[in-house]
Amino acid sequence: MFTSFINFLNPNKYMHFKTSEYHKLAILIVVFAVSIFLQCVIFHFQAFQAILISSIYKNPLAFWSFYLPKISIALFLSAAVVFIKNKYWLIVPCLILLLWSFAELIYFRANSIFLDAYSFTMIGNMNGFWDSIFTLVRPNDLIMLLPLILLIIAIRFSDTTLTAFKSRCVLAVGGVIVALSIFLHILGTLVFDKQLIVRDATDISGKTSRYYNPFSENGIRTFWGFTCVNYISQTSVAHGLINTFIDLLELPFNSESYELSDLEKKEASVLFNEKTTLKSIPKSRLYIILFESFEYWAITDYTTPNIMNFIRTHENIFWSKNVKRQTRGGTSGDGQMIVNTGVLPIDKGATCFRFPGNTYPSLSELFECSCLIIPGDLGCWNQKRMSDAYGIKQNFVIKGNDGDSFNLLDSVYSEYEYVLVVTIASHTPFKWCDPNSTISLNTHMPEVMRNYLRSVHYTDSCMGNFLSSIDTDSVLSNSTIVITGDHTIFDTDIRSEFSNYCVSFGEQYNVSQNSTPLIIYSPFIHKKQITNEQAYQMDIFPTIISLIGCDSTYYWRGFGKDLLNPKAKRPYNEDKAFQLSDKLIRSDYFERLAVKWKN
Repeated sequence: MFTSFINFLNPNKYMHFKTSEYHKLAILIVVFAVSIFLQCVIFHFQAFQAILISSIYKNPLAFWSFYLPKISIALFLSAAVVFIKNKYWLIVPCLILLLWSFAELIYFRANSIFLDAYSFTMIGNMNGFWDSIFTLVRPNDLIMLLPLILLIIAIRFSDTTLTAFKSRCVLAVGGVIVALSIFLHILGTLVFDKQLIVRDATDISGKTSRYYNPFSENGIRTFWGFTCVNYISQTSVAHGLINTFIDLLELPFNSESYELSDLEKKEASVLFNEKTTLKSIPKSRLYIILFESFEYWAITDYTTPNIMNFIRTHENIFWSKNVKRQTRGGTSGDGQMIVNTGVLPIDKGATCFRFPGNTYPSLSELFECSCLIIPGDLGCWNQKRMSDAYGIKQNFVIKGNDGDSFNLLDSVYSEYEYVLVVTIASHTPFKWCDPNSTISLNTHMPEVMRNYLRSVHYTDSCMGNFLSSIDTDSVLSNSTIVITGDHTIFDTDIRSEFSNYCVSFGEQYNVSQNSTPLIIYSPFIHKKQITNEQAYQMDIFPTIISLIGCDSTYYWRGFGKDLLNPKAKRPYNEDKAFQLSDKLIRSDYFERLAVKWKN
């Protein structure tokens, strides 16, 4: 039997197959595998600025959990070299992976999460914003072309008429490569499982929940017949491509509905005033300015003089400088939802596209007369359906810039008890500014930073008249006015570039703090409070309903805490809040309580 096996593998048995072809084929297999492997490693470096080399001796477990999946997927795909006659076809999977890597990187920089199947259902949302992609591209991203170039060179200098695929010997080698790749993948999965950590997250029953470390927002799925972690930063961008493709095939069959368990209902009960049937009239009107991509460090006397003067000249001010972004796949849509409802976004996809027909708690529901002033069109982030879901009575669509939005606000605010204004100028690529409105900035400043600050300055100038009217207008002086961002925009990589510029030229921008500000004016704030304490976007809703006197009479308390109450505590930590919010939305749990409260 052993002799028969040796004869089977003996290349001399196949007279048409030259020994030199073995060498060429072997080299091509190696180069193709290295190309895939490098693509995965380079992508991870571009996304996280780390490739864990030193961990081979500092933390071997982390090293192998990082590299084994990348090696296994590279080996698995390299088996194609054996079975493909025209080797130029090998460029196709490398090119697809390259394009996917670019797409993943851009999406990650914009949203701090990776692409999933639901992301493709929102592609129409890019209408009018495709040029914003270029703002998120870095010159050093060109390094991702290197693996493809390496492969093309290897194919060009090899004999593309290799007949190796006809050899049973080589077919056996292909099978061995596939088997080895599966073994390494399973091994990598087992090693990675050891990297799981337990955070301090205890539910109402006392059970401790388990979470993935770090960056992970995905769960468990089956791949190659084995349970593995769909964790793109710890496995590979190639795994992400394969898993997303599988999810896309499954998407039409996925059930949107979810039924809360008795334990989950008990956990949720602490977030509701379930027994209240009272309705109270808010103590003041409410005006919210949702500032696009607003980051704390951009607030200075020079860049935002109107906001700074507003803070400086009023005692009835609360300013939280450090509000953590909690948006996910819905980005701006999520930001509007969190501020208006106190509900956190779902785990996968955008809430505004997946569940626009749900019932949601809402600030606008507390007022008889409410309106939204929004730029662009009502199709963006499915705004028309979500406005209905939030109970907003009137939508004003602005086709111009922020100047037009605030001119409209100045003319209609007295007619509405609740107004939500969404700005646009500081949306990437930061071009929606009046060309006649300029700010003098250092020519050595990175172009993206300069354009962003110019757009922030422009929006600040547009709201100047509204803010200055507070001192003379009795309606505004007795209202609650909120200025906050829908989300932050710049990742660690680009803020590092900003920081290097600031150090070199003595600029005072504190770009290291990647948070959005929360500025509240209210006649019920009796002493100016400025804090840098960590807060969350989910804290905005309970802070507002407490200020306007509806915290004890509205059925929904929210996941956050009242930032103006030093004794207030959040019911759950951020991870638990995300999990429970996802289930509340998917089960449409708010509908029953909302009907009870309204009746």
